[in-house]
Amino acid sequence: MVPPAPAATRSGRPDSTAGARPAQPPQTWLYIDDNAVNLALMEGLFEEWTQWRLITSTHPRVALDSLRERPVDAFLVDLQMPVLDGFQVMARLRADPATRHLPVVAVSADATAATRQRCRELGFADYVTKPIDAERLLAVLQMALPTDRPASHPSAGASSGPGSPST
Repeated sequence: MVPPAPAATRSGRPDSTAGARPAQPPQTWLYIDDNAVNLALMEGLFEEWTQWRLITSTHPRVALDSLRERPVDAFLVDLQMPVLDGFQVMARLRADPATRHLPVVAVSADATAATRQRCRELGFADYVTKPIDAERLLAVLQMALPTDRPASHPSAGASSGPGSPST
């Protein structure tokens, strides 16, 4: 008996993915920062990193409230924001059983030893200073959320509106 021929693509070449497991959806990071320019810069970086998906929000309360409908795998949180600062966001994430285990990376222009120490004490996975060094950020993201770990949720659709998390 002759073995079956491998599946082929439209070009007629063998399809190396035939029979392979479907790819995992990208893991999702939620970046909360009140500065739209910072959000846009981070979105530009994530466009290059296809192993992750980025959702952004300018309003911490809106972002936290959306987590029931749009779960994420990890967080990037600016420390200096009005209404709720990054430390308050971290406290709320750690108080919620649904998010207490997820990695949270602090993002701030404040590079003082005292702030870094406070972040360690509160359980932030790491700390990235602004302006963002892309290579350092990539290393931090890979350590905080390895890409060989499957996403903890199915990908969700985008939401829109002022302050709403967006893709």
